[in-house]
Amino acid sequence: MNKELNTYDKWLAEGYNYFAETGPAKFSIKKLSEKTGLSRTSFHYYFSSKDDFFTALINKHLNYVREFNKALKNTPVNSQQLAARLNEFADGVNFQYRLFLLRYIEHYNNAYLESHEINFRYGLLDWLIFELGISLSPDQAKRVYFMFTDIFYTRVN
Repeated sequence: MNKELNTYDKWLAEGYNYFAETGPAKFSIKKLSEKTGLSRTSFHYYFSSKDDFFTALINKHLNYVREFNKALKNTPVNSQQLAARLNEFADGVNFQYRLFLLRYIEHYNNAYLESHEINFRYGLLDWLIFELGISLSPDQAKRVYFMFTDIFYTRVN
């Protein structure tokens, strides 16, 4: 049982980074199998298709975003500390960037937006407004937040 969990987690951990690098179009189960050292048969034991795997990766990502926000909420940070936290969660930032690039596909756009909704629920938007010292309505603040994140993701590379 424990070996199965480790195998499943290994697929997800390696796949998370690989998907962030390539996106779905260039994603290869064969290459992922080589990266993990696991057989493609093992992949199909856990996942019925690439799309099923991508859904599992998105769920992993949304959990990752929740964990990031919990860490922020438990220890308030300033802008420099936020940058350091983002660096600690670099895998998540890279995956979010991939979702940003795939916003033209509804499934990935929904995941992109859901990750931001998680940020809003945990107060990242409130923190940003406070940190910037601006007075905006929640709707205006969301627009500024999306503008900020979109600019951030266009500058990531």
